[in-house]
Amino acid sequence: MQRVKDIFIGKNLLGKMENNGAEYQRKAVVLLSAYFIGIVVLSFFSIINLIRNDTVQTIINAGVLFVVISGYLLFRASGSVVLASYIFVIIISMQLLTDTSNNIYRVMWSYCLPLLAFFILGIRQGLLLVSIYFAAIMIYIFGFKTAIYPVDFRIRYPIIYLSIAFFSYYFEKRRLMAYNELEKVSARNNAILMSIPDIIAEVDVDRNYTWMNQTGKVFFGEDAIGKPASAYFIGEQSVYTDVDPVFKGDEKIIYVESWQRRKDGEKRLLAWWCRALKDAKGNVTGALSTAKDITDTKKMEEQLHQSQKMAAIGQLAGGVAHEINNPLTVILGFSQRILKAGELPLPLKDQMDLIVKASQRCKDLVQNLLEFSRSGNYIMEPLNISNEIDMGLAFLGSKISDAGVNLEKQIYSNIPDIQARKHALEQVIVNLCGNAVDAMPDGGTLTVTAAVVEKNVIIKVIDTGIGISDENQKRIFEPFFTTKEVGKGTGLGLSLCYETVKKHGWKIAVNSRLKEGSVFTLTIPVK
Repeated sequence: MQRVKDIFIGKNLLGKMENNGAEYQRKAVVLLSAYFIGIVVLSFFSIINLIRNDTVQTIINAGVLFVVISGYLLFRASGSVVLASYIFVIIISMQLLTDTSNNIYRVMWSYCLPLLAFFILGIRQGLLLVSIYFAAIMIYIFGFKTAIYPVDFRIRYPIIYLSIAFFSYYFEKRRLMAYNELEKVSARNNAILMSIPDIIAEVDVDRNYTWMNQTGKVFFGEDAIGKPASAYFIGEQSVYTDVDPVFKGDEKIIYVESWQRRKDGEKRLLAWWCRALKDAKGNVTGALSTAKDITDTKKMEEQLHQSQKMAAIGQLAGGVAHEINNPLTVILGFSQRILKAGELPLPLKDQMDLIVKASQRCKDLVQNLLEFSRSGNYIMEPLNISNEIDMGLAFLGSKISDAGVNLEKQIYSNIPDIQARKHALEQVIVNLCGNAVDAMPDGGTLTVTAAVVEKNVIIKVIDTGIGISDENQKRIFEPFFTTKEVGKGTGLGLSLCYETVKKHGWKIAVNSRLKEGSVFTLTIPVK
């Protein structure tokens, strides 16, 4: 079918028909049909006259046929409906007014011209052309060919011609009114669809995009039309399988969620509602879908879930910590008194040392639990960020050097003080840098930077360690989640950082790849 269109219509004219709307397409199709019919009829008359040895008429028909074909080729090249319409009508008029065979039925050709003029050129230009043409025919018949055409024909012809012209004008006017109303409705609906903030897209049975509103074009790009929907999928997805019932004619609206690539390359989660599109016979022609970007909503839901979970764990941790703290204080106090009381046998002294160290470790854990369960009604005071970072790194000095880690600091001097709970930032730095050192068992480089960027203090803790998997990155701020060996971590360090950051209105983010290290970014608004 496409090959036939390319041959008889031409790629240039097809392009204009696709880009200039339905009305231009209708006019072009009518004009092309008129040219094709004219070519066929003139070819037929040329052959008949050639068989009848009517050389003059054959030459006239052949000449007019050549001009008609030239007008057709000109229309294909230029795409001008108005110019091609005038050329066609003038050519047919010349054929009608050239009378060598005295065949009055040739003038019947003129009956089609009112329809052609009105349907292609419209009311204004069509009426003008029909009037001029009718006047020319009347002058020709009554002024120059009164002997050839009988009286009854000279009476019937203007009546029939005027009747056809009138009804052509009447129906074209009604068609034009209906078309204008349809255009208004279409424009209004299109404006509504284009202004909807959600994505609206249409695909054919092959799942190729055939239309989308402005929101869709902003998301996917102006070149999305014609591309398969799967071209924007990220990773393996079962979307096509999930929506397959739609393309089998199911009337239900099917909901799916899909990770898709935005035109800037960013990965976004879209929620789709899909339903079938059918023609008048009930055959599925494609699907119409609406989509909403729910990436940020999902993140907020996850954060809310995380906050609720943290709150519940915090209440539990606070209660447990208070219950443990009293007996633990007694154990630690008496153990220390026994060690200071006098000489003890060496084995017993070593055992008491282990009791004191274990009790102290439990006390630190209880203190972390209490810290985790605090409500956040802290006394805020000015803190110097540079001093807080230095104190946190000083606390970890021996750990950093013992691990063979090289420390690099990039602290800019224009960093203002912030309002925070005493030692809050120091605690965050200790936990982040301590974890960074643990992530570099074979040594490496720990980089701590601080700078002001767009009214925010950005602190980064960068290591060259083993990195964090994508799965673990989703859980690193959960209480008691740890990848360390038993006895080397409680899983509270990063969750305490998260709670401290959240309660102060700060933000914390992680970016990490396995075997490439990690970057923890702390964002503190400057008020």
